[in-house]
Amino acid sequence: MARIFGTGFERNTLDQFDGSTGTTIVPAEPLNLTGNFACRISDAYRSYLKKALGSYPYLYMSLKINIFNINYNPSIFFYDQNGNIIAKIIINDSFNIDLYRGSTLLATGTSPLSLDTVYQMEIYYLPLNSGGEFTVKIDGVENVTYSGDTTPYLENIGSIDFGSKNTYGGGFYFDDLIIDDSDWIGIGHSIISAPITGAGSSAQWTSSTAATNYANVDEIPYSDTDYNSTNTTDALDLYSISDCFDGIDVASIAGIYFNVRTNYEGVPTVSIKPAIKSGVTVGTYATLSQSVSFSNEQVFIGVNPGTLATFTTSDFTNGIEVGVKAVV
Repeated sequence: MARIFGTGFERNTLDQFDGSTGTTIVPAEPLNLTGNFACRISDAYRSYLKKALGSYPYLYMSLKINIFNINYNPSIFFYDQNGNIIAKIIINDSFNIDLYRGSTLLATGTSPLSLDTVYQMEIYYLPLNSGGEFTVKIDGVENVTYSGDTTPYLENIGSIDFGSKNTYGGGFYFDDLIIDDSDWIGIGHSIISAPITGAGSSAQWTSSTAATNYANVDEIPYSDTDYNSTNTTDALDLYSISDCFDGIDVASIAGIYFNVRTNYEGVPTVSIKPAIKSGVTVGTYATLSQSVSFSNEQVFIGVNPGTLATFTTSDFTNGIEVGVKAVV
């Protein structure tokens, strides 16, 4: 699967998104959601959370949702690359799921949802003027679908709003968001945090403080007041992470969402790649985008560089390390 984006809100921040009003991070456990944190879309007017995507011809998406107020019709809006509303999912007053092309109702589900209940919602959206498809599954079972003309404007997806920036559309919590461009994600997934807990086996970047390198990057939520930096080719900084699966029954691990907050000063001669050390092997991955302002970059890593197989819980028990490497 080609993962585009994923978050369980475990960084206790909304900095990976691109605009919000009336949106907060809340504890997940009282809501029967997973991990430490989840997202709350307020039931106030114009409450939303935006994720900009660029341009995709179609998308699969999965999230866990828990409705706390049906009066304002919890919603998800899809926009094309030009910012036009091309589709939306609205949970109506009868708790059924409505699918819209722009402002035109296409189909209504027949299995209503309930308040204060966690559901896994999966979505497939193919925006075409003919031959398109719009489908929503709840807990792995198709709830509503439509085939035909699924967009009034461009045939691409540029961004998604959870809630609505133009009207009411909040009143729900959500968690474990995954966006993919190849296939249905499937049910039963969770995104949990593997926080940095100590120094790894290499500390070749320069600390901005008297603290050891890992202490500059272990904050939840992040802090830009301390950091590690380098302009030296092949400089490698590694950090130990927690055994986040201790006491959790895990069937399989799809991969690691590797999040890095980065910027540059002056005229750097190096770029940054995420790094994972497993055993004696250090794997590096896609070069991260950088600018003069701090930005958040994410890479999905599905294979252990030491075993060349998917990750297992024992990889974390045995102490894989994560970090960054400077490259030309």
